[in-house]
Amino acid sequence: MKHSTVVSTAQDAPAISQHSCHNCRRQRLRCDRTTPECSKCIKRGQECLGYQRLFRWQEDFACRRKLSAARSRNEPEDDGCANASALAIALPPSSLTDPLVQDLDRKSKLYISYFAGNVCRNLVLYDSPKQNPFRNLIPLIHQFPVLGQIIIATSALHMFNSSQTHSQERKPLIDRAGFNPYLDALTTKQRALKMLRHAVLEGTSGAADVVLAVMILFIEFELMDFGRSDWKHHIEGARTVIRGLCRARLSGTQTTSPIRSCLISNWMVFDILASTATSPNTESPLDAMPDSVTPHMENLLRDAEGTHCSSFPATLLQLLQSGTQLSNTRMSLQAKHNQLFMLVCAAKSFDPLIWATELQPRSPSADLQQRARVARAHKAAVTIYLSRLLLSTYPDTKPSCDFEAMVMEIVDNISDVRRHDDLFSATTWPAFVAGAESNVVDMRKRVAARFRELWKVEPWGLMRRALETMETIWAIKSVRIENGATCSPNDGIRDGDWILYLKETGVDWLIL
Repeated sequence: MKHSTVVSTAQDAPAISQHSCHNCRRQRLRCDRTTPECSKCIKRGQECLGYQRLFRWQEDFACRRKLSAARSRNEPEDDGCANASALAIALPPSSLTDPLVQDLDRKSKLYISYFAGNVCRNLVLYDSPKQNPFRNLIPLIHQFPVLGQIIIATSALHMFNSSQTHSQERKPLIDRAGFNPYLDALTTKQRALKMLRHAVLEGTSGAADVVLAVMILFIEFELMDFGRSDWKHHIEGARTVIRGLCRARLSGTQTTSPIRSCLISNWMVFDILASTATSPNTESPLDAMPDSVTPHMENLLRDAEGTHCSSFPATLLQLLQSGTQLSNTRMSLQAKHNQLFMLVCAAKSFDPLIWATELQPRSPSADLQQRARVARAHKAAVTIYLSRLLLSTYPDTKPSCDFEAMVMEIVDNISDVRRHDDLFSATTWPAFVAGAESNVVDMRKRVAARFRELWKVEPWGLMRRALETMETIWAIKSVRIENGATCSPNDGIRDGDWILYLKETGVDWLIL
C-alpha cells in the first residue's frame, strides 16, 4: 500500500525539466522543475503530477469545479483527492493502445491503467516497474477474465476513495456522462464473485495461482471498502486454495513460482494479523497447512519482510501467532501464564537494529534507519499485545510492561516516519495498538492525526474503521473513568483489556 504517483513515460528523465510540473502550472506557482517529482509539491504535502502528458477523458469531467466549490476557500486541497476528483490520470501514451487492453471498452482501459499506475503502488512496500507482482498480473486478464474484473473493481473503488476526505460521509462522484466509480466498483465486484465461484468449481488446470491472486485482491478490496469482516471469507477461501497448491507441490506435479510465494506470504500476514482481534473460531496458518509446508513458513514470512506493505518482522509475527494460539487453547491458567510470559520476554529481547541490518541485502532500498524505527514500533506494539494476553490470565497481577511507556515508544518512532517516506504505510498496525491502549489525551490525538494522514496516502476503508474503533474504545474508557470505576462487567472493556473487547464484539477486525 503506497503513494499514488505518476507513471513517467521517460526512461531516463533529466535532473531538471524544461517545463513546470502540472501542479505548479495550475496553481500559477514557480516550479523548481526537479525530476521525477517537484520538491515544492512534496513540501506542500502534495503528490506531484509530474511533467509528462496527462490523460483525460475526451468529454472531460465536471467534478473538479463541483468539488472545489463545495470546499472552503481556506482549506488546502489534498492532491490525492484532487487527482481522483478530476479523474485526471498521468499515464504513458501507450497505456490505452497496448494490445493487452485493445479489446476492452474505454472505461475498462481507464481503470486498468489506473490500477497499474496507482493501485499497485499501494499493494507493496516498494514499487518498481518490473518487480511488482500485482502489476505483473495484468497481462493475464485476457486469459482469465475474473482477474480483469477484480482488478477493475479494485481500481474503481480506489479511485472513488481518493475523491473522499477521511471524515466525510461517502458522497457519489458522478460526472455529467454518468461516470460513477463507486457503482462501477460494486457491480464489477459482483460480476467477479460469480466468475470466481465458477473458476473454483471448474478447477481449471494451471489457474490455481490466478484464483489465489483473485482472492488476495478480494481481501484488498474489502479492506479498501469498509474494512468489515467480508474479507474473512476470502481468507478462508485462499486457505483452501493454498492447501491444494501444497498437495500438488508435495506430489511433485507443480513447483512454487515467485508469484505464488509472494501471494502465500501475503496471505500469511493477513491471516496472522486477523487472528489478533477476531473471534477464536478459525484455524491459524500452522493448523491449516500440510506438514510439508510448515517448515517453509518462516522463509515465506521473511520474504514478506522486505516487500509486504506492513514491513512486519517475521520473528514478531510468529510471536503474535503463538500468543493468539495460546490464548485460544484450553490449558491450566498457570501453564498458559508461563508460556505467555516467555513470549513477552522474547518480544522484549528482539533487536530492531540487528533485524534492520540483516534485512538490508533483501530490501529494495537502503532504508536501515527507517526500517529500524518501524521495527521498534512493531516491537513495542507486540509487547503490549502479548502483555495484555498475559495479564488476562491473572488480572490482579502487576503488568509485565509499562503500557504508556510502550505507547510513547510507538508514537515517537512512527512520528519520525513521514508521509512522503516509503515505510509510512507500514506504521498502521502499531499505531492502532498505541491508540487502543493509551489513556493519555495527547497520545490519542497524535494517533488520530496519524490515521487521517494515512488516509491521504492510502484511502482505504480500514483506516476509517480503525479510527472509529479507537474512538469507541476511548469513549468507553472515559465513561468508566468519569464514573470512578476501575472495573465494571458492563462497560465493555474490563481492566483496559481492549483485545478482549474487540473479540467479544462479534466483529472480525483486520488492521494492517
